[in-house]
Amino acid sequence: MMDMIQSFRADKLHRLSSEVSSAKNARIDNDGDVLLDVLDSDGDATTFVLTKLEPTKLLTYCTFTLPEDYAGAAFLATHIWNNRRDAYNTFAYISSEGNLRLESHLSTTGGISEDHFISWIEDFSSRIHPFMYVFVKTVQEVGEDGSQTSGFNIAEEILKGGARGAGSEVVHRVIRSLFDSD
Repeated sequence: MMDMIQSFRADKLHRLSSEVSSAKNARIDNDGDVLLDVLDSDGDATTFVLTKLEPTKLLTYCTFTLPEDYAGAAFLATHIWNNRRDAYNTFAYISSEGNLRLESHLSTTGGISEDHFISWIEDFSSRIHPFMYVFVKTVQEVGEDGSQTSGFNIAEEILKGGARGAGSEVVHRVIRSLFDSD
């Protein structure tokens, strides 16, 4: 019978994180979180933060600094990402610090195997490249804040209940191009 783990300490998260095939440089920070540099499918290093939300709930996330004047496009990109079929088990948003963030949660209630934990991190890592593709493609199509088809204008339309108005053609073109690339 396989040992099932229900609760993780920082030292156990650190040890298991070091076993992730694409992981480099796992370390524990001053808050007891594990920082893990992971190579995505393109070989680009991204730092993941692994932390406990509750004794049986784990969170991993990575943060990307938003380019100046592209917050509206970032808002639209997170909206598009969160509705894609290949976004499962992840959630994108703009953090309270104004950064782009992608995260995933894992419940260990009832126990999970060490292999399951490692697979969770590897699966999250495999989402980074597609997520960044959505972001870059959205920025390219929408442009910077203040342009006629800016992300802010489009975001405002989405918040009002749909993509209508000046930016609607851009919204639909971006969404079609991103969903057609699945």
